[in-house]
Order: sequence, then structure tokens, then C-alpha cells
Amino acid sequence: MIQSPDGLMYFATDRGISVYDARTHSWRHGLYNKVALSLTRTANGQVLVGTYGDGVYAVSPSGDSHKVYSAANGKLKTDYVFSLFTDRQGRVWIGCLDGDLVCMEGDKAHYYPISQVQVITQISNGNIAVGTSNGFYIVNQSTGKTQLYFTDAEAPHIDRNNFVQSLLFADDQHVWIGSDGGGMYYYNLKTRKAINLTTANGLPSNTIYTLANDGRGRIVVSTDHGLALVYPKSHEVVNINYVNGLEREYKRMSLWHMLDGRIVVGSNDGAVIIDPRRIDRLSYRAPLRFTQIEVSGIDPEDIDEVNEDIYKMVADSDVILSHRQNTFLVHFESINFKYQHDILYSYQLDGFDKQWSVPSNSQTARYVNLPPGHYILHVRALSHNDGRIISQHSIEITVREPWYNTWWMWIFYLLVFGAFIHFVWVYYKERLQRRYFDEKINFFIHTAHDIRTPLSLILAPLSDIAKDQELSQRSRYFLDIARNNGNKLLTMITQLLDFQKSDNQDGVMYVQELHVKRLLYAQKAKFQLVADQKDIDIQISDCPENLTVWMDASMADKIFQNLISNAVKYTPEGGKVVISTSVSSDHISFKIADNGIGIPKAAQHHIFQNFYRAENAVNSKVAGSGLGLMLARRLVRRHGGKLTFVSEEGRGTTFTLVLPLGNEHLRKYISENPVASPSKGVRDEGSLAQTAFQVLLETEKKTKPSTTLLFVDDNDELRTYIRLSFSDYYHVIDVASAEEALEYLKGGGLCDFVVSDVMMPGMQGDELCRIIKSNKETSWLPVILLTAKTGRDSIIEGLGVGADDFITKPFDTEILRTKINSILANRLRLSQYYLGRSIGIVKEGSTDSKSDTQSVVEQNEEQPSKVLDVDDQEFIDKATRIVLDNLSDADFNIDQLCAEMAMSRTLFYGRLKSLTSQAPQEFIRLIKLERAAILLKQGNSVLDVSVRTGFVNVKYFSTLFKKHFGVSPSKCK
Repeated sequence: MIQSPDGLMYFATDRGISVYDARTHSWRHGLYNKVALSLTRTANGQVLVGTYGDGVYAVSPSGDSHKVYSAANGKLKTDYVFSLFTDRQGRVWIGCLDGDLVCMEGDKAHYYPISQVQVITQISNGNIAVGTSNGFYIVNQSTGKTQLYFTDAEAPHIDRNNFVQSLLFADDQHVWIGSDGGGMYYYNLKTRKAINLTTANGLPSNTIYTLANDGRGRIVVSTDHGLALVYPKSHEVVNINYVNGLEREYKRMSLWHMLDGRIVVGSNDGAVIIDPRRIDRLSYRAPLRFTQIEVSGIDPEDIDEVNEDIYKMVADSDVILSHRQNTFLVHFESINFKYQHDILYSYQLDGFDKQWSVPSNSQTARYVNLPPGHYILHVRALSHNDGRIISQHSIEITVREPWYNTWWMWIFYLLVFGAFIHFVWVYYKERLQRRYFDEKINFFIHTAHDIRTPLSLILAPLSDIAKDQELSQRSRYFLDIARNNGNKLLTMITQLLDFQKSDNQDGVMYVQELHVKRLLYAQKAKFQLVADQKDIDIQISDCPENLTVWMDASMADKIFQNLISNAVKYTPEGGKVVISTSVSSDHISFKIADNGIGIPKAAQHHIFQNFYRAENAVNSKVAGSGLGLMLARRLVRRHGGKLTFVSEEGRGTTFTLVLPLGNEHLRKYISENPVASPSKGVRDEGSLAQTAFQVLLETEKKTKPSTTLLFVDDNDELRTYIRLSFSDYYHVIDVASAEEALEYLKGGGLCDFVVSDVMMPGMQGDELCRIIKSNKETSWLPVILLTAKTGRDSIIEGLGVGADDFITKPFDTEILRTKINSILANRLRLSQYYLGRSIGIVKEGSTDSKSDTQSVVEQNEEQPSKVLDVDDQEFIDKATRIVLDNLSDADFNIDQLCAEMAMSRTLFYGRLKSLTSQAPQEFIRLIKLERAAILLKQGNSVLDVSVRTGFVNVKYFSTLFKKHFGVSPSKCK
């Protein structure tokens, strides 16, 4: 906009030009529908208007216009005119968007290669300054040369906005620059350095449109967010938007000094006239106070007595909130109604905020999910005019910790954490000890296994020697000592293996009702011989006749055996051991008391630990492993009971075993098939050996020396001993490994029986048994397993893979031989059944069920079906029918039969012999003779029958028939 001397004011708008006459208060308009961007008044008073796309027009006071400069008349390079300026010499400067800068001197045009012109002004030295979108130029009118300033190249490491929208020279060497987004700069043309003023210094905005002197030594700054004053010397910025109506968006280069000293500034919403004489810094007071705190979830209009305290706290500047009240809104205000629009607020929560909030007119501070802690809220009231702090106030706000984060809870957490660390350490330590203990146990277990084999070689020959009735009394005494100590060693090894079993198989129990009195007397009988030798009196007192207890029989045996054994071992000669019982309403108690060496007080806390023995026990020279009591207590606990003791060193010890009555607590362990238990009476090992010997004598009469025994064991001496010991009864084949045994069987080796050790290098004996039993060609072979592992579970495991029997090491050779003979005898009885079954198939179709050749099947009608094997029956049936199908073939032989059965000759021979006690040739001959008898009874001639059953020689047929049936064929009618 500009003002003419006659008082007319010209306004450039986006819809043309408007002229205001202040004298008549009337408006006149021109350049309709043309965008007017700039105005200037020439030396002769003519008003020129630069337009967007239509060149430059001259406008009269009436609003009429005509085009004076354009690309069409050759004066301009483009019709997009952004800036017009008339210098002191009366020349008109025209700045265009994309054309050269033009200087019109009369009708003569001078061109300068400067485009994108935003502003044109004149320096006091007469030179022209031209602001562009990339710095500004100074045009020397004398020489016509141009110099570029304020570019990126001058300050490559400084973030500077070079889009120049306004220029105001302080002198020939210093200029104020208004940028499009970078604030304003105070630039030194000589040093080319600039000082930047932005909103941080108080400017309403960083987009500067116009800079102009206000006539009082200050600079008026128009922006897109209002007006400001700048004091050039101090660079102090005063925001004057506190005057109501000044905060608006102003236009580029739209400012004019009126004749009366006032300033007109054009905006998007009309023009604003300000009087610089009446605008300056403000000085007023506005006390700041907190008015209210709104806690999330609580309605200030509906608060109860408890929450009302929150609002009363504001007056005391000390607010205390619970951890659930950590989202709140703080209200504050500065009291000065006249300058309320000048007041801005900024706040900072000490302990939470890192910097002050951006000043605004909002009178609230909101915090969400504030962590528990102690804070101070600082609030400042600032003057929008000059940025000074009008007033400030603070309030202390405390958000309490939740109960689980209080100091006393942290003490509790530390205690829990310490307990956890202690538990972890103890657990880790126990794991290490357990690992060490397991390694030690495994070492002992493997050692025990290695000991059992040589121990077998010791005890078995000693048992054989003991049968010699010609031994002298002295030799028999020494022999008894060796056997007793060998049995003691066996007991210790068995106890070690029992301990491993109780440690690893806690879930296996077979509970049954035991007769207490029989149980105790059975245990007493075990130690009576040792007690008699030491002159120790073992007494059983207070034991009711019909008292029973529910226990696992084998475990009960181990418990009482350990307790009574310790009492006898550690009681000196002439001492006494008393076993007593007592019954209450819900439990039964056993006491084993002795007057022996006792347990030292220092050792009583460790007596149930693994491998622990008290010092006096070690010094007593009595052998022990330190496992018995630990084993006993574990077994008692598994029965739901408790094992305790009282002891005094030198005066004796009393162990008390308490067990619940009844079986409710052990119901899931109750055995449906109870095993033999000590409650049934004392086992007489001598009578057992005598019985086995009698059975042996009877079965040996039926055992042919040709019976082949395959013995598998990795111990060379044991194999040699078995070969020598059994050579009078069997043909013994011994091999050192399961692999060799399989090779022997696969290579066609014959045997009638397999005895194998379980624990061997490479393939184990139970795996060998499984392979033998799972192969149809060898499944008929009887297998006995030998092992150092004791206990029911090991036996069940061995029998589970198909073993016919299970014997623990060290073993008695007589018992082993008796078991072999017993199994062979059973096989013999089964062979009679299978042979009878074969004869029954031959007689199918015969109508004479009462013939003289009555089948063996009819003699064994009561053969238990549970001992029969389906595969064996199918084998016999198939072999019989193949022979019947080839009955008349005189050339039919064993090889053809084996081919039809899809078996090797060796394996077929062994299986057939095992099932029927007949060799293949004898089996074929038997079937033919049985069939011949049927045919003779049907009236066929001897010759015809001989031919039909494959006998070429009738005389040979008659001889065989008479030998088999006891009558000649001619009499079998």
C-alpha cells in the first residue's frame, strides 16, 4: 500500500486495486480480477501497480488504469511482477519472478540478471539492494555491477534461511534481513556474519514479511502471527500482540508510513493502523496462584470427604496423592484483567520434566501416569509483550508409593531374595553333592557287578567242595569260614544294590498284609547264629498274636534286617537286643533296643546320611557301609512312617519305627499277586538245596548228554567253570559276547538252551534275549538270564524281554542246573502235546476214535492252554500238512521239507526237535506210519499202503511198522 500527497491510500489486493479517500470516506476500485502484488509512486506522482501475469499498470485516483510495462511492449522479460520501487533519482525498478531485474530510466530500460526478486530498496550511499529467494544483491548504479550477499556458501556449517522477504539498512555496512521461516538477521556486509533473532527471542513468528523504522528508533516487524518491535541496539524484541486485534497474518511488503507518523500495515483481514508513540514495553503486576487440582476419575462437584482433602492441599502448597491418583490436572491463573491477553504460562515439574513447557495462554498443566515420587511444580507467568517473567509460583506434589513398593516391603523383598539365593545356593550345592554321590554310587554299582562274577566263582566251587563227604573236620571248618565270609560280602553288595534301587525307583511298591509276629521271628532267626556266637540274647516281647501290618514284604525285610543287624553288630559279647511292639488307635510302633556302644552326640545329626559311620563304629572294627540306616529311613518314609532313635554313647541305642495302621495311605500300592514274604516263615536254605538236588537227580535221568547249552558271559574263568561243571550233563558251547552268540545262531549252530549274563560290554544280555525271542526261527529257544542286579524290578525287567527264568549272581550251579532241567522237562511235556497235535492232524477224517493207535492228544486233554504258543502250534501244523501233502513221494526228504517251511536245515532241526523231541527224519517217518495205520484199518492191502505212504520196500515198511506199533501191518485190521 502507498499514500499519495493528496491523502489518497492505494491498496493492492488479489482482486485488483482499491483507492480510499479519507476526506470523503469513499472507495474506488480498478484492475478488476487482476492480482496486484506491489505498488510504487513515481517522481511525477503516478501510481504504478505490479501484477501477477499482466505486467505493470498505471492507476489514476479514480481507479482507472492502463498498462505501461509488459513483455508485449518489450519493456519486461516477463509479466510476473513481484516488486516495484522508485529510487531517489526517480528511476523505477521492476523485480520479476522469472525474468531479469529492470531499471526504467525514462523510456530507457536497463536489465540486470537477477530473478525471483522479493523486495527492492535503496541504501544511503545510493546503491540498490535487491532481496531474492537466495540472498540479496547490491547493484552499483555508477558501475552497473552486482554483488551477491547472504548465501549458503558464506556459512556452510550454519543453518541459515537465505530466502529474503524484507531488507532494512541500518547503515551502509549493516542491514536487517527478514526471512521466510528463519526469523530476522542483523547482517554485516563487511564480515558477512549474521546475528539471528527468532521466536526464542520473542518474535511472534519466524516468517518475516516487512521490516520498517517506526520513527522512534525501533523497528516494526510484521509476521504471519502478529507484530513486534525490535530495539536495534540491544536486539531486544517486544511482542506487541498484547494489543487486542494485532495478532493476525500480515502481507508481504504491505506497510506504509502515514503523514501523521502512524503506520498502516496490511493483513489478510484488512489494514491495521498503529501509533508507535502509544506502543512500548508493558509494566504491570499479575500475581500467580494455583486454583484447583483435578484428579482423574474424581468429579470435583461430587467429591467425598476423603477426596476433598486434595483440594484443600492446594492452599498449603503441599499436595499428597495416592499411587492410584497419578493422573491429574493442575489449574493456575495470574490475576490482571486488563492485560490478561498478554499473559503466557510456562511450567516445569521438577523431578519429571527436563525443560520448561512452551509458553502458551493455557492455564492448566496435565500429567498422566506420573511415577511415585516427590515433585515440585514450578509455574511462570510471562509477558507476551517482552517475554519478562511477571510472576512465578511453586507447589509440592507427592505421589505415594504403592504398598508393594514401600521401604518395609523392600526389606521383605530383600529377605525373600536372600532366601531365594540361599535356596538356589543350597540347591546347587546339593546338586553338586548329588552328582558326586551318584558318581560314587555308580562306581560302587559297577564295582559290585564286577565283584559278583568272581564271587560266583568263589562261592559256587566252595558249594561243590562242601558236598564232598570225605573232607576232614579241619578242612570243613576252614571251608565254612570261607563260605560265611563270602556270604557276608554278598550281603554287603546286595545292600548296596538295594540302596540304588530305593534311590532310583521310589514309585514301585507291592504292599500286602504281613503277620507281625511271624515277621519278627523270621528276622530273629536270620541273626540267631551270629547272636549265639557273641552270646547276645535276642528277645521279642509284647507282640500280640494276631497283629498285622501293611508293608511291602521285601522292603520290610530290608528295614528290620538293617535295624537288627546294627543292633547285633554293635552290641558287645554278653549283651542284649530287645524287639518290642506297641499299638495305638492309629499306628503301630516297633522298638529295637540294644545295650551296645551307642552313638556319639556329635554324630547323631549325621547318622542318616549316605556313607556316614560314627567314629566309635569305625573304631569298633565292625564292617559296615554306612548305607543301611539311610536305606531303612527311605523305605520307612515310603510307607508313610517315621524312623527315630535315642542313644547314649557307651549305654546303647533304641530305634523306634512308627507305621500307620490300615492300608488307606498305601492303597495304590496294594499287590494283587503278593510275593513270598518273610511272614510266611523262615526259609530253610538247606532244605531248599536238598529239594533242588532231588529234582536234579530225577531230571538228570531224562536229560541226554547230547543236549546243547549255549553259555554267554564276558568272564573267561566263569565260562571255563561252567564248561567243566556242566560237561557231564550237557554239551556246552561258551562265547564271550552277545554278538558272538548271535553269529553262532545265525551261522547254523545248534543248541537246546541259552544261559546269558545281562551286563556285558557291547550288547547286553537282555537285548540278546529280546532278539532271540522276537525271531521266529529262534523264539523257541529257552533263555535264562544271569545278573548282578537284585530285586523284583530287575527280575520283572528281565522276564519282560521274554526270558524263561532269571537268576542273580552269585548263583549256585546246582540251582542253575535244576532250573535248566526243569525247563527242559516242561519242554518235554509240551513236546508230547505238540507231537500228539501232529498225530491228530494225521487222523483227521478217521471215523474210528477208539483205535489202538490212540493219539497222544487224547492223553493230554488237560494241557493248560496258557503255556502254549500260537507260533509253535502253527509251526507244527504246517510241517505236518506239508508231509501229508507229499506222503506218497518216496523221494520227499528233509531238504524239501525245510524249503517248504522257508527255514534253514539247522534252524528247522533245532525248533522241531525242541517242540516234538523228534528229528526231522523221525518226524516224517512217524507221520507216514500213523497214516499207514489208518489206511490199514480202512481195509487197504499192505502193499498198497506201503506205496501210498512212500515206502518202496514193503519189507522195510513192515519192519518199521512193527517196531513202532508192536504189531505187524498184516494184523492191523
